Amino acid sequence: MKLSLSSIVVVFAGVFASSIAMAEGGTAADAVTNTVNQAVSGAVSGAVNAVVPTATTSTPATSTATTANNTDAAFQESKTEHVAIAQERVQMVQKYLACLQATTDQAGIKNCRDVAKKDGDVLEAKIKAQQELNKQERQAKKAAAH
Repeated sequence: MKLSLSSIVVVFAGVFASSIAMAEGGTAADAVTNTVNQAVSGAVSGAVNAVVPTATTSTPATSTATTANNTDAAFQESKTEHVAIAQERVQMVQKYLACLQATTDQAGIKNCRDVAKKDGDVLEAKIKAQQELNKQERQAKKAAAH
């Protein structure tokens, strides 16, 4: 099993935070929850910043205005779809996290996990359906162009 550096940092931060919390009279669970919340927020922000490239202003000299406009429109549509999917995933994780924070027993954790899995399966099915629709639209455009 591969562990990323961020995973290792989260584990050490959790252990460190729980030690401090217990020394200060708090609970280890509260410290770990706070540490995980901060780590998840930081990881999401870091991942978004790492994945989203900075905008460039250069354009190829050989492209025509029509092609550029079509490409820009296709890019914007694709970008909008990807952003919407990412937002849905973030909302799903936030819902799971809220469920975990509210639970008081092991059965509650299992329920949270089951609901999150079901939500994930629904989202994945929705994404696959959209991808299939996009593929069919591309094929139709390609056939119409020939």
